[in-house]
Amino acid sequence: GRGGGGGGVGGEEGVEVEYPAICDVNPEFLNRFNEFYADGKAAVYSDHRQMLAEHKDLDGIVICTPNDQHEHIAIDCLRADAHILLEKPLATTPRACWNILEAERTSGKSVTLGFVLRYTPFFRKMRQIVRSGVCGQILTVTAEELVNRFVTRLLVGGWRRKAARSGGALLEKCCHELDIFNWIMGKLPVRVHSF
Repeated sequence: GRGGGGGGVGGEEGVEVEYPAICDVNPEFLNRFNEFYADGKAAVYSDHRQMLAEHKDLDGIVICTPNDQHEHIAIDCLRADAHILLEKPLATTPRACWNILEAERTSGKSVTLGFVLRYTPFFRKMRQIVRSGVCGQILTVTAEELVNRFVTRLLVGGWRRKAARSGGALLEKCCHELDIFNWIMGKLPVRVHSF
């Protein structure tokens, strides 16, 4: 939204963010978010299209929906002339990703993905070391992710357990690692193997 207001999701320290409108199909979460981040003053919606129709001056929109919903909501928001911060992954199919990127190019607005590992001191330092050349030419990267019980429960419960909704565990969970490797290395892989 435009102007000042309370901090919260999407706001950095010293940057004021205002939430003039919030949309969620879960009324309990919607009201809790409104109270916590907007002092109960935001207009609330259960349909993003209605929100976009009634709030044509939104600067940016944060999209935190199940993965299979990203494509149509992101395209609607870009067409409504708003920048978007989109929870990872971009979408669940190559075609859906392409459609979002085409909408971004057409709109002139930006799509930023929520790859939070890029902002951690550990991975920023790792990138600095790798990019310095001190490691030489890196030919292979091997990763092993040991998922704790809390994350395992997230992956097997609710919408995430259905590959049609999440895109599968590799996309839902491991897209962070795939992104961080590409970001650190500054290049895309030739081959990827997973088991």
